Amino acid sequence: MATDKEKRDIRQEVTGRIVQAIEEGTAPWQCPHECGPRMGPVNAVTGKPYSGGNHIWLSMVAPGADPRWCTFAQAKAAGWMVRKGEHGVPVEVWKSYEKKGEVDFSKRTDQESGALQKAGIADGQEITEQRRFAKTYTVFHASQIDGIPPYEMDPTKTHEFDLHVTGERLFDQNAGSAPILFDTPGAGFYKPVTDRIHLPPRDQFLDAGHLYATAAHEIAHSTMHPSRLNRERYQEWEQGKAADKTLRAREELRAEIASYIISEKTGIPHHPENHESYVTGWVSILKDSKNEIYQAARDAEKIADFVVQQQRLLDISAPEKANQKEVHRITVSPETIALADQIAQAVRSTQVVQQDPLSSAVLHLNPADLIQFRDGNGEQKTGIVLREMDNRDSDKSIFFQYKEITPGQDGKPVIQQAGNSLGVIQKADISVQIPNAVPGIEKLDMQSRGFEKDAARIPGIKSALEYRVVSVMRQNNLTLEKEQAMKTEVSPPEAAQKQIYHKAILTHRTDLKDRILLEPVDPDKPVLEVHNHPRNEISGVLKDFSKSEFILNTQEFGDVRVETHKRVFDGREEELRAALGKPVDIAIDDTGKNLSLAVHQGDGVSIMQDHFQTPLRPVGLMPMMQMNRTDAQALTGKLTHIHDTNIIELKTAKGPLLVFAADPDRAHQSEIKKMVGHKVTISPGEKLHVIDSTPEPAKQKALAR
Repeated sequence: MATDKEKRDIRQEVTGRIVQAIEEGTAPWQCPHECGPRMGPVNAVTGKPYSGGNHIWLSMVAPGADPRWCTFAQAKAAGWMVRKGEHGVPVEVWKSYEKKGEVDFSKRTDQESGALQKAGIADGQEITEQRRFAKTYTVFHASQIDGIPPYEMDPTKTHEFDLHVTGERLFDQNAGSAPILFDTPGAGFYKPVTDRIHLPPRDQFLDAGHLYATAAHEIAHSTMHPSRLNRERYQEWEQGKAADKTLRAREELRAEIASYIISEKTGIPHHPENHESYVTGWVSILKDSKNEIYQAARDAEKIADFVVQQQRLLDISAPEKANQKEVHRITVSPETIALADQIAQAVRSTQVVQQDPLSSAVLHLNPADLIQFRDGNGEQKTGIVLREMDNRDSDKSIFFQYKEITPGQDGKPVIQQAGNSLGVIQKADISVQIPNAVPGIEKLDMQSRGFEKDAARIPGIKSALEYRVVSVMRQNNLTLEKEQAMKTEVSPPEAAQKQIYHKAILTHRTDLKDRILLEPVDPDKPVLEVHNHPRNEISGVLKDFSKSEFILNTQEFGDVRVETHKRVFDGREEELRAALGKPVDIAIDDTGKNLSLAVHQGDGVSIMQDHFQTPLRPVGLMPMMQMNRTDAQALTGKLTHIHDTNIIELKTAKGPLLVFAADPDRAHQSEIKKMVGHKVTISPGEKLHVIDSTPEPAKQKALAR
């Protein structure tokens, strides 16, 4: 006797496929994308985009870049034909209808009954309700359909794209956005308690694309705040008020998918970093509920739409009229005018921040900030911040590098050209701070990746930046002290004093030595020596911590920063806070994958442990070379370590060297793994490209062993 065919559970099938992709690292949000807008899955006939779980599902199974899908019937009605033997994929479409009837609370859930009563509806009352149901359709990709015209992106859905103009809008501060601080080397995170986003300094990012991708991810997290999308349960977990540990995995899933969708909509690159620690959690929550990926995708789309609108990422309107007038009054070369116009478009509206000397709020200096402060001699200084070097303790001094601004012979501001100045001040010494007032200052900073290599362009760039300074200072009624104009340009070398700054780099490696870096400054400024010390263990009193580092007070160095370059003790912030002010021992084992932190309290010791999938990276203990710079040259050496998909270590005649670029494709990543121990050549280019240059006899000998 024939039996009814068992009904397919489409959601379970889709979830199963997505779980498999996550475990293989191939889910859409796990794959990097370079800059440039692209279209998500759309219906080939109606042009309507697929949303929610369908969006993620079709993005994952699409056999090519063409985003179009449609049903068999739609293709036939359009005069196209699905090729014989092709197999489609299921999508879920929700429809609604009206139903009249009497309310029966006995057949309702408590939640439904409560909602009806709250709306003033009584038991037995006749009402009309909107009911929804899901219907499954099978859709086919454009590549499976004959007669479908070549794909052309709808011009109404495209926009002019400039990576830096679009990306810098992520940092525009408005009434609805969370403040962004560049104050946590090695880690980026959102802190709900203070509603602040913390990122590493700009110059620590591989390139602008990685900076914008990280910022988009953390801004997505910030939408949990009550003033935005108010994801209450996630706020409670972040504040230690909720015991459900799956909430972290759920929130990370939503933020990662949201940043993927933001990238899709705007063209900002998508570089999923450090998601390996979340894979187990994602798999667990998706296996637990077939509805989770659909709910997460729906939430992620809301997050992405909110961020795009809040930060005006698709706003391609002309610059403000005030900025246009300022730019066109400049009387220098056309090239300089064009550069000044570009700077004016990229900058957010500058707003002066007057610092209250009695305020206890922690202040941070970010690149391109224009500041005024009193130095140790009581003189007022004006400068443009290049980088903050240490600002972990509100009771200590701020170490930072900046370009000083002095009056020229005509009284107009002149930006320091040779070298950088070093500032060592208390927070109360700062009287004015204008965030991101002079973007583009990195072009004059020899230590920055953005430094302008073409010497012929430097004068024009400097003039444009000085014009920007004039404009900002005029808008905010700022002046330069006349005494600054009489400053001695060069002091005798013997007047310079040396300052030493210590860091401990946690590593399991025993072959690495102390690395001393000299920060170039003006001859009449203190010389700063940064001493990076390799340590597999270190002891001291825990004073502070972040996602990837600790501040210890040690007998050897005094206060020292201990860097791991990994996200450590994730979700255990309360335990770390409880250890503040107590003696601790921090150690990494011989594999570089197991970290321990022993807290001494009274006669007892409690130990926290963390495990990583890959060893700690020795960043700071050897030079680094970025292969996608315009001046990069081919490198040759022995490949000794693979630290990440885009970071490898070479043994060269001058010593060890870290080499990095954008991620190579997966096939080349596999090839690189087989080259460890071989002599290799690394070619300059956007993506990491390694060539095995080991002589053939040596390769055969290695294979025979």
